[in-house]
Amino acid sequence: LECSSENVDDVDAWRRFRVAASKHGWDLEVYDTTPVGQLSPGCAVRAYLAVALGRSDVRLLLLDEPTNHADLATVLWLEAALAATKKAAIIVSHDRRFLDAACDHVWDLSNKTLAVSGATYSHYCHAKEMAIQQQRVAYDQQRDRHKRLTAAADRLRQASERGSKHKSSDHDLLQRDFKRDRAGRSGRAAKALEALRDHEEKVDRVVDRPKLRIP
Repeated sequence: LECSSENVDDVDAWRRFRVAASKHGWDLEVYDTTPVGQLSPGCAVRAYLAVALGRSDVRLLLLDEPTNHADLATVLWLEAALAATKKAAIIVSHDRRFLDAACDHVWDLSNKTLAVSGATYSHYCHAKEMAIQQQRVAYDQQRDRHKRLTAAADRLRQASERGSKHKSSDHDLLQRDFKRDRAGRSGRAAKALEALRDHEEKVDRVVDRPKLRIP
């Protein structure tokens, strides 16, 4: 594909690109004389984006790091073009400011779960971090509560076992029956505490992902 007015099948798209190029001071001669494959990465990205945005038969844009190799003028032009178009666009980018300006929804795939938000990317990230911190606190509180319930149940179960094994002489049957009855109550109380612990809605532990290291 050669990026010239004669070879682009959607002339109107190319005309709009030339208007944008004149506004931002891009070198038009480069596009009229150089095949796309020989353009610099930044110039090639501009050409492909301009044609895709202008063509009527393109309804969905899949943009993977579109701001790479782009100067500030190109990024601002792309933001405005995406805001003006009726096309759908799925954007993957590390540029938080660009995502805030260009996206009206955030799709976050994390830990095999897809979250969808209508907030800006920055606001979504802030809300997500707050939710993670709240989950950490809730998990720690639940863990401590479970430890206390388990310890209390263990003490009651030990008391139940001691009472159920109590032995006494024939003239002290009343005391034996009392201890065994109290042992039964302690055993039931232990089971109740364990049921309370086990049936509580579980809070998942936050798993920190290792930071990506690029050698």
